[in-house]
Amino acid sequence: MRVLLALALAVLAALGPGSISLAQTEQDAARRALSIERGTMSPFCPGMTLDSCTSPAAGEWRRDIRQWVGEGLEDREIRQRLEQRVPGFDLSGRPSGDESWVLPVGATALATLLLVVVTIRIRRRGEPTAGEPTASDDPTDGMDARLEQELAKLHDV
Repeated sequence: MRVLLALALAVLAALGPGSISLAQTEQDAARRALSIERGTMSPFCPGMTLDSCTSPAAGEWRRDIRQWVGEGLEDREIRQRLEQRVPGFDLSGRPSGDESWVLPVGATALATLLLVVVTIRIRRRGEPTAGEPTASDDPTDGMDARLEQELAKLHDV
């Protein structure tokens, strides 16, 4: 019995480090493939990367990427192979050329304009219009004179 136990421990010890390094290699390959999938725009689902596209064709591309990673191809070579499949399609998803500044600048200008308009409206709402009493006016001003007028009318009747 002790001999079997010793033999089992020896087998586990011999396989342990190798199986750990194999599992680590598989995890690294899976991470690398996922990184490529997340960094590659899908030609099948506009505006989505390969990892989030549900198209069957995107699934085939993901399978090919995992296979190429397993074969030891470099990321650059994998991307070149994918680009050859769809010439003229930008798989990187980065804005091209000088247009990359337009969206942030436009959004900032629009937000600033909106802030100015809202601020002006709020300030105008707080200012009294002509003929409207202000907060500093005494609400009883003029009431004494009006009361005298009303009493005079009653005496005349």
